[in-house]
Amino acid sequence: MDATIAVPDKYQSHCGRLCGVIILLCAFASVSRGDPPIDPLPAPLFSFNANSPASQGGIVDPDGILRLDFPHPHMMHHGNMFGLGRVGDELDAMSTNNTLFPSTASFALLFSVDESTVGAVTPDPILAAFGVPYNALDQAVRGQAAGDQFISTTLFSLVSGGAIEPARTANNVLVRNNFDEGGIDFSANPPTSADDIVQNEPQDRVDATVAESELNRVYFSASAASPSLDHLPGSEFPSGAHIFRHSFGPGGRMMMLFASFSELGLQQADDIDAMVVFDVDGDGEFNGSDRVLLSLTADSPSLTTIPDASATGAAADVFVAVPNQPPALFAAASLLGLGDPQDNIDALEFLECDDAVACVLSHGIRSANAIPALSEWGIITMTLLLFVAGTIIVSAQQKERAPANPNTG
Repeated sequence: MDATIAVPDKYQSHCGRLCGVIILLCAFASVSRGDPPIDPLPAPLFSFNANSPASQGGIVDPDGILRLDFPHPHMMHHGNMFGLGRVGDELDAMSTNNTLFPSTASFALLFSVDESTVGAVTPDPILAAFGVPYNALDQAVRGQAAGDQFISTTLFSLVSGGAIEPARTANNVLVRNNFDEGGIDFSANPPTSADDIVQNEPQDRVDATVAESELNRVYFSASAASPSLDHLPGSEFPSGAHIFRHSFGPGGRMMMLFASFSELGLQQADDIDAMVVFDVDGDGEFNGSDRVLLSLTADSPSLTTIPDASATGAAADVFVAVPNQPPALFAAASLLGLGDPQDNIDALEFLECDDAVACVLSHGIRSANAIPALSEWGIITMTLLLFVAGTIIVSAQQKERAPANPNTG
């Protein structure tokens, strides 16, 4: 049986015009799309955990600060520069002082997860339609989430103590891939694109991140298993929940305890594995209006005692510590598109932002098969093209319906 559909002659001209418009739209789409973000985030400073292939292979040290390089990250600072350096030491969380950041400013959270994380929500279909289709669940399914960085679709502020803008959907979007996509990656294993699916491939796990800058001061926490905790400040009660401050300066290096586990309202057996420090007065002591945003490992006992911590996936919660107060929930895992029992935030940062959708579309890793970016000019151009298409079709239909002029012929 012939399955060919015959198109009447009177419609063929309309189809031709319409197809021409569609081709024009597709051409515009092909020009506007691409893998890198519209506005890539600055290159990061970061660390990999001890079980990462790059650490196991001796390419990097898990207690060092890394800088993006190719084909492997570059060791910017070895752990012995700030009190680590023993076998088994691991830099587990890192921050700058963020002294000048205003407490009233809004921001999105940037975070990385471990290789066991599965995510709790699928990518937002609206965001995916406009070019940013990857999130934590998607990348976990593809077998490469541990070397990524994601941005929340919800905004937060310090003065509010949590979320300030109810998101259309509580979700996250990929902003930094483990490898490839725009030159802002982590040079992490496996060496894949965000679109690739890999199975049972070892993953480099991003353990800590800060924006690349002159790192005159670094605030950090070491893993609870780090042997150097027994000689760092606070060694009488060694803890993976201590936060240390190290200064690099012309007067030499200086190490001190910024906040002990007890000053943060935590327990000695807790383990901080992600944090952002706001040392408001810059004095290197946890006091006054200082704040620390932090996430804890899944085996930290405080996850069962902090009020309002998630019943499942609390290792993906973000808490806030304030001097002389018990820690409180700042961002529930569900607000970040996480919350599965296996989910765990492993690195934490923030990005000043006053429009969550704009930030996500601007900084998100894009799909090569996506609809064009929603820039202002993109919206205007697409609207004009659609208007022209409609005008052409309506005009053609009107001519078809118009009675013949009796004076002609």
